[in-house]
Amino acid sequence: MSDFIKVDASKIEEFQKKLARWVKIAPKEVARVLTVGAEMVRREAQEHHLNGPKMPRGVGSEMNATLGRVSSRLFQSIAIKVLSDPNTGRFSAQVGTRVPYGRLHEFGGKIDVQSRGQLAHAVSGKFVSGKWAARKKNRGAFLNYRLLGSHTVNIPARPFLRPSLLTKRPKVFEMIGKEFMKSYGK
Repeated sequence: MSDFIKVDASKIEEFQKKLARWVKIAPKEVARVLTVGAEMVRREAQEHHLNGPKMPRGVGSEMNATLGRVSSRLFQSIAIKVLSDPNTGRFSAQVGTRVPYGRLHEFGGKIDVQSRGQLAHAVSGKFVSGKWAARKKNRGAFLNYRLLGSHTVNIPARPFLRPSLLTKRPKVFEMIGKEFMKSYGK
């Protein structure tokens, strides 16, 4: 019996060629696959979390949270960004928004509202709400002013990005693996 292992040299050469080709195309391929994965998460956020009636406070879970569309600004602002660092070879994909209130909806928070005057309308002498500090007649209707004190408004968390990522993560990782195997085997 021999203690040597037989190796087919043609298979090693074929592997080296595939590996050399993969090293050349890998950065572009990684960026492409990460873009597709990030797009899956973006679509999930838009279709399932930013496209429905606003979830009432204390109802349902954060995973099923929805926000109603008021102006479509938040919906349209969801963007993806793929980053690569050639020095370290690290790649990452980001899904997010630059709309200032996006973070407030995602994580919840408190807003301190300063005291201010508020203009309210009364029709036919009936006051709409509150106690009035002053009133003036204008075109048959009353314009009423009231003073609102400073107060804090609590905004509950209604995440739209985190649940989308958690929902799509298994499919994204599966897709990344399949795409890498396809591109390596070409």
